[in-house]
Amino acid sequence: MILNIAVIVLAVLLLIVIVMLSKNVHDQKKLRQEVNKLNKTIESHNKDIAGLCSAAVNVDNKLFDFSEQLDDMLNEMVQIKQEETYLPPNKKEELPYQKAINMVRQGCDVEQLIQQCQLSYDEAVLLMRLHGGKADGSK
Repeated sequence: MILNIAVIVLAVLLLIVIVMLSKNVHDQKKLRQEVNKLNKTIESHNKDIAGLCSAAVNVDNKLFDFSEQLDDMLNEMVQIKQEETYLPPNKKEELPYQKAINMVRQGCDVEQLIQQCQLSYDEAVLLMRLHGGKADGSK
């Protein structure tokens, strides 16, 4: 009788162990699926990050190039401004359009600009508008 009870208890314990092992195997399969899914997500994110880093490097290189270009342009502007500043007054008259600009400031009209400075009508009108004269000359 005790032997029968012991066998029944062992059978019940064995059944419980089998059920728990079955549940653990099922849970392990689920966890593997979730880990695989997370690994794929991580791989996708890593590719995205690599692409963003590559783009950031390209943007950085372009910004550096633009910065160098701006520095060069600024240096050229400073040099031109310095050269212009140090021009004697008689040399400033030799600058392109300077005679025409001075004439506009003194009140000449479009026709005078065209005749005395050999400008086109459009150039004369533009100078009049930019430097204070009335650009109402007629063609």
